Amino acid sequence: MPGTTYPPAPPTIDGQGRITVEQFLKTPTRVQRTIADLTRERYLAERIFGSGNAEGGAVIYDQLTGSDNLYTERDVQAIEPGSEFPITDVGELTPKVAAVSKWGGAGIVTYEAARRDNRDVLNRKLTRIRNTIVRKVDTVAIAALNAAPVNTSAGTDWSDVNTRDAVGDVAKAVNKIDNLDLGYVADSVLINPTQELELFLDKDLRDALPRENVTANPISSGRINGLMGLTWYASNRVPVGTAYVLASTQAGSLHDELPLYSRVVDQPERERYLIQAARVTVPVVTDPLAVYKLTGL
Repeated sequence: MPGTTYPPAPPTIDGQGRITVEQFLKTPTRVQRTIADLTRERYLAERIFGSGNAEGGAVIYDQLTGSDNLYTERDVQAIEPGSEFPITDVGELTPKVAAVSKWGGAGIVTYEAARRDNRDVLNRKLTRIRNTIVRKVDTVAIAALNAAPVNTSAGTDWSDVNTRDAVGDVAKAVNKIDNLDLGYVADSVLINPTQELELFLDKDLRDALPRENVTANPISSGRINGLMGLTWYASNRVPVGTAYVLASTQAGSLHDELPLYSRVVDQPERERYLIQAARVTVPVVTDPLAVYKLTGL
């Protein structure tokens, strides 16, 4: 064809050495890497669950609801050389099945925005997609915790200056998990930002914090993380008035059939690009006894 250059010209770079929005949208691997980087370290679900795969779109798993699920009905015995091994009756668990869901969203970038190199438009689209996926995956993960048969008890009202005992509430939950003799070690607490604020408003708690050690004092960081030697996560995905004390990565797993992926769809008939991103996943709680739920905080 007259006027056609072969091979095509290389990607264009603007005067400041930056790849233009238009060229960015035409490079799928760069879009994928950018969205992955935006979501990295942001999932609450990935802080509390282990990881797994969901080949075929579903997960078959066992849910351990008591010590009888982890130990045989009869104890092991000393065996003389050449003697028969005793039958200890392990017993069988009823497996559960969880199907994956595809959680995703899309943003629109018009040809005009791409041509004019409107980077703020692109950044807003990518950020919104990121936030949508992270929020949904975390919401589903917390819902899985809430639906599991975890041990639950009422705590004190952390907003009541006369009766609150946040440290005592959490310490009791940690003790319940650690002393089950099932190998769980509680190391994390999930709370709503409302409860995080109430902890900061507790003057008795503030006065008890080590002032001479800045790194061990949550007041210096503005985050409650590290209190009682635990990792604290404050998230709006956790219902107000609720806390989950747990052994992270031991309560269950987040199983991906497809990890986070993205796609740019060119729609020339409408002169726009669709930036799509999704994650095909399902959380499963295999060890509900590794979690203790506090309510009424």
